[in-house]
Amino acid sequence: MACLLLRNKGGQVVGYIIVSISNGNGEIDSLAVEPNFRRLGVAMELVLSALENFREKGISTAIARVRTINEAAILFY
Repeated sequence: MACLLLRNKGGQVVGYIIVSISNGNGEIDSLAVEPNFRRLGVAMELVLSALENFREKGISTAIARVRTINEAAILFY
């Protein structure tokens, strides 16, 4: 199962998150926010929506895979 959530502002997609469920765990596969909309809470809204989606399905563990060179993502999570 995979799911794509979008965040819109003024009719423009400014961020997305792609999540899936594997072996009973929620997985955050991809998360991105347009540069002009970063540090405004968009990523947090997307992650919280994804976590709520997992909880509704009875999933209590979520995994985010982040590349070691992605410093912004490491700091975020």
